[in-house]
Amino acid sequence: MPSENLTPQNNNNQEISKAEVIQLSPDQWELFRDIKLKALKDCPEAFKDKYEDEVNLSEEDWRKKLSDIKKQYFFSEKDKKIIAMIGIEFLEGVDKQKVEIHSVFVDRDRRYKGVGTALMKDILEKIKTNPEITEVVLKVRATQEDAIKIYKKLGFEVYEDEKMEGKEDKVKLKDGSFVDRISMKLTLNNLN
Repeated sequence: MPSENLTPQNNNNQEISKAEVIQLSPDQWELFRDIKLKALKDCPEAFKDKYEDEVNLSEEDWRKKLSDIKKQYFFSEKDKKIIAMIGIEFLEGVDKQKVEIHSVFVDRDRRYKGVGTALMKDILEKIKTNPEITEVVLKVRATQEDAIKIYKKLGFEVYEDEKMEGKEDKVKLKDGSFVDRISMKLTLNNLN
């Protein structure tokens, strides 16, 4: 479902070209595969999935990913190219409905131009239209300071994830070292 065009501006007051937020149909599985594999090569430590596993997925597997109702992907498209993506997964809690944001990626040559922030804002607006969803959560590497700043500007706060209580939440980097992963949440005030 395309949404309206977004025209945010970054801190350098450079004009951001319009990018359309779209969802891909299962018939567009190759576009999804290409951006996901690019993301996994570029930032492997930012994803649960591994390039070595995903590169071997069949056409049917990619189509299933785009057909999953509980896990959805949104993309920024400019000049008929996918330049960013965000995944969301609907999680059911004990007394509330949660959405987890994952698979956030912006093409390297589009970073620091407001593309990721615009896509995130659009997705959050879509999520807020569902009165049953009360919380949006995500995880981010502690070293991703720019991303953490953006998430905080969007209203996310750092919190202690109950599932991780007493455990360390670390991500292994390309060089073999480990870095902390931070849990963040955005509480929605849906009073319907």
